[in-house]
Amino acid sequence: MNYRSLFQRFTLFGFLYSLLILAAPSSMAASIDGLWDMPDDQGTLDTTMHIYPLADSGKREGKAVILHRPQDQGAVCSSCSGERQNQPIIGMIFLEDLSKHATKDAWYGQVLDPDSGKTYSARLKPLADEKTLELCVYIATDRICLSRQKWSKSSFSLPEG
Repeated sequence: MNYRSLFQRFTLFGFLYSLLILAAPSSMAASIDGLWDMPDDQGTLDTTMHIYPLADSGKREGKAVILHRPQDQGAVCSSCSGERQNQPIIGMIFLEDLSKHATKDAWYGQVLDPDSGKTYSARLKPLADEKTLELCVYIATDRICLSRQKWSKSSFSLPEG
């Protein structure tokens, strides 16, 4: 094998490796794990949610960990049914069965609306800045959102306990 052929192979390998490195960040999904601040309908900080992985399943769930409005302290889910009925909002699981879509940079699962006590299909999609999650609540298809909210990466810490 001559040196020129060897040099061309290393150059080609280096070029392909560079492309792989440059493409990797855009193809890797941003994490939805952590604390996220949810606004109310007026855009005021309402609740901080904690999204975390379930052991060895690849799925996620999320629960309310901080209620920010004074009038919500001690709130219970009076509209909920079953085991959630009249249970405290703090610590309640609102996001369930979140699974990463195979080809989309989004997570799909169920979200609880504590005002109605109903559970809806939901999509959580990290936005490009990686500091914002978009929640889309839908019925038949996630192309038509019944409700859309943007959550911000929280600066709060998990409460003790």
